[in-house]
Amino acid sequence: MKNLILLFLFSFVSHASFAQIERFPANMYLDTLYTPFLHGVASGDPLSNQVIIWTRITPNNSVDELAVEWEMALDTAFDSIVNSGSVIASSETDWTIKVDVDQLMPNQTYYYRFKNEQGRLSAIGSTKTAPLEAVEQLKFAVASCSSIYSGFFTAYRHIAERDDLDLFIHLGDYVYDFVDRDEQVRVPVPFPTTPQTLEEWQNLHEYYLADPDLRLVRQKHPMALLWDNHDVDRLNPEASTKAFLEWNPIRLPNPLDSSRIYRTLHYGALVDLFLVDIWRYRNQDTLESGAASTLSTVQFDWLENELSQSTAQWKLIGNQKLFTNWSTENVPPGFPVDGDVFDADSWDGFPDERLKVMDILEEQALQNVIFISGHLHVSVAADVPRIPKDANNYDPATGAGSLAVEFLPPSISRGNLDEAGFSLFTDLATQISLSQNPHHKYLDLTEHGYGLLTIEPKQSTAQYWYTDILNVDAEEQLAKELFVLEGESHWRTTAVGTQNTLPTGYQISEIYPNPTNESTFYINLTLPKTEPLQFTIVDNSGKVIQTFQKVLSVGEQIEQFNLPTSSEIYWLVIRGAQFTQVKEIVNIR
Repeated sequence: MKNLILLFLFSFVSHASFAQIERFPANMYLDTLYTPFLHGVASGDPLSNQVIIWTRITPNNSVDELAVEWEMALDTAFDSIVNSGSVIASSETDWTIKVDVDQLMPNQTYYYRFKNEQGRLSAIGSTKTAPLEAVEQLKFAVASCSSIYSGFFTAYRHIAERDDLDLFIHLGDYVYDFVDRDEQVRVPVPFPTTPQTLEEWQNLHEYYLADPDLRLVRQKHPMALLWDNHDVDRLNPEASTKAFLEWNPIRLPNPLDSSRIYRTLHYGALVDLFLVDIWRYRNQDTLESGAASTLSTVQFDWLENELSQSTAQWKLIGNQKLFTNWSTENVPPGFPVDGDVFDADSWDGFPDERLKVMDILEEQALQNVIFISGHLHVSVAADVPRIPKDANNYDPATGAGSLAVEFLPPSISRGNLDEAGFSLFTDLATQISLSQNPHHKYLDLTEHGYGLLTIEPKQSTAQYWYTDILNVDAEEQLAKELFVLEGESHWRTTAVGTQNTLPTGYQISEIYPNPTNESTFYINLTLPKTEPLQFTIVDNSGKVIQTFQKVLSVGEQIEQFNLPTSSEIYWLVIRGAQFTQVKEIVNIR
């Protein structure tokens, strides 16, 4: 009966293919309380005196256009209206409405709503303008990779429930153009097809807004969005671009150029946010070296000029993909890597241009630069040196040589290594990767959620918040926190979520001798109680060479192990009830 009711409600939607859905997944329904504004409200790209507000009105008969009124107020009762007006909606923009509301005060929370010709009201949205002067704190939520088919949008609800955010930043893959075969958690019937036409791309955005948690986060906070490879077909972009711009509260820097969404948002004297598009322009231009560009010459020049002109204390560079290097040297075969890097679709595929961007930072002596990135579905926090493994260029112990830091939170819902079938080896892969990438200060390969970036004059703090994508009622947890001090360009860690730490009373030494040219090595362990520990030796191919369990007594003891083969790299994995430790062994026999 519930599905029949949903089908009746969706029959009012203008797109025929959307109405043909026979069965909707869990936690999917339109906002019928506010008919005909079934898809909620949103706001975005705030300035100090302007902000975009958005809605969509759903026609229930054959009309050419509809008049819609809007109001902006200081209170939810709309007793203090500061601006209002009317706009015409039509099928030319898929019945979506965007208004760039001006005459606003800086750093001010506002409330807005829409009304149709019959007096029916939309939900009330809340938004906030950017500050004009110095402020003591700004908070930005950061997210990417939100497949509606792969799991629940629980993270969106937790972001929406925060009452202290200044901006919600989505760095791309906001919608997904296909269903991953290994992640069919919430899939409608009939099975979705990959969009090709404008109507099909519009249908996809419309379908996404049947999710109440996505509607809620759009309603509660101003947004700043980028597109990525699942949002826009780069080789045939017209239809997907038009739909993306229609259904999201984005202000085009040049209204005559719908391909350009790279832009700057100024947050007073504290933050400049540069939103960079490395997807749409890649391979259009070449560098002096002959290497391909991912920015294009025009966008690179724009970024260089914006950075040089910025007077903000902190400079955030938001882009779709990981900026710093991620080497996959010695990662066991079979893991989803891209040659000698994790993802050549990121800046690792454009190393010459990455160096040119770092030239800007170094030559202009820019400080307090934070890259915020998405796309990878995992969590990464990294320093940004020129050559991570060159001791003369970068010291991972002190951070000396790093030019910036990078903050890459996990996917909202799209799968990562455990969904890809590697859950048994993620601890090992994590430790191998961290050992081969000394500039990486945090790595998680399995969790989902979002990031929270708190900017203050003296320091900026990055937090990783995780939540279960298979449970719509899941709570969130703070898993990791790092901070960068003003004037420094490297991460420092806090006690929250310290990776690979041991509980109180436990001590495990480094392996010795290491490197070794002998068949035997040793490790010292100190335990506060008698308990069984599991020891596993894995070679560099990921093959388990030896595994056994041993009950160790209270106090300090020395354990001896033998290397059974002649592989060059081994990994010793030690598991207790409360911890996992991974140690690298270098065999030079």
